[in-house]
Amino acid sequence: MPLPAHLPTLIACVGWLLVPALAGAVDAIVFNRDGAAAVGQPVLKDGNLLVGQTSVPCERVIGIGGVATKPRWLNPGVTLTNGDILRGGQITLQQGNLQFTSDVLGPCTIPTSAVAVIMCKARPAEWRAPAGFVGVILANDDTKAGQVEYINDQKIGINDGRRVAALPRERIAAIVLREQLRPTENHQVLHLANGDRINGQLKTLGAQGFELVSDRGTVRGSAEEWSSLWSEGPNQTPWTSVTTETQVPGVGFDYLPDGSPLTIGTRRVGHGLGMRGAGSSTASTNGSWKTLVGEIAVIEGSAKIQVLADNKPAWTSSLMHASPRGQLFIAPIAGAKSVRITVIPTDAAAPLVVIGWPTLVKN
Repeated sequence: MPLPAHLPTLIACVGWLLVPALAGAVDAIVFNRDGAAAVGQPVLKDGNLLVGQTSVPCERVIGIGGVATKPRWLNPGVTLTNGDILRGGQITLQQGNLQFTSDVLGPCTIPTSAVAVIMCKARPAEWRAPAGFVGVILANDDTKAGQVEYINDQKIGINDGRRVAALPRERIAAIVLREQLRPTENHQVLHLANGDRINGQLKTLGAQGFELVSDRGTVRGSAEEWSSLWSEGPNQTPWTSVTTETQVPGVGFDYLPDGSPLTIGTRRVGHGLGMRGAGSSTASTNGSWKTLVGEIAVIEGSAKIQVLADNKPAWTSSLMHASPRGQLFIAPIAGAKSVRITVIPTDAAAPLVVIGWPTLVKN
């Protein structure tokens, strides 16, 4: 069922709930699995989103689009193993701890075991460290594998197993210490306007702003300072956080292929895929997920969108044309070892498609 075009922002809750963001006096529209709809005012209370007589735990929310625009480039900072992305500077690493001044949280001391990547230079916001790589990435994109021994104001020491090489900091774009960990507890993920991504428990969200309790303290801000929010945990995870097997050219992760932010109509989309032409994205799912849910929209041209589970069609959209409206989809993928999202163009022009908030769900 297409969403009404006038809705400015979106919350999508696993299974049946679609509501606009809480930044104004707007009604929510609730869909159940049979397509029946209810309308009400969204209220965040005691960890639940209330819409009329419907109450949904925050842990089941798959996407809320906010007011702020997500930045195209991220300034230097750190990515933690829990998925936090913190912008800032004055980064040093000595005696098992990383000293860091966060733009949002201020001075931080973080055990190096909790740090995944240190960004030394600005990078595109959609940049990801190479899978399985540990070492440094140079400013010219060359790599040098090894363990980081130290970081000071001038040098970075890299142990390649034979010796410790001292590399000038100005030559380094990123330092990869380890891979991120899959979440083991339910939490909300908040993207801020400066590019920070902070995990925690949401306490308030509305026209008055937000409050999120994170591992490193309570973060508060105005409605204009956050870009998007969703929930992750052992029972649901965004598609873009799953290891991707294959991906054809013309696919952007969390951005359009040209680097523009993902939007559906005027609504922000915090995570998802932007596909130009006959794009596709395939991920290993190990048979552990029950459904793939999300929202789809054709921005330019015409196309059908299909989800394949172990190379067999699990869900196919109707023919969709360019429109500011999105359509919720729920694709059954129980037992599938591999899942692919693909765009099927229906005319000569290469369509532009947004797969918004695609989320793997166990129950």
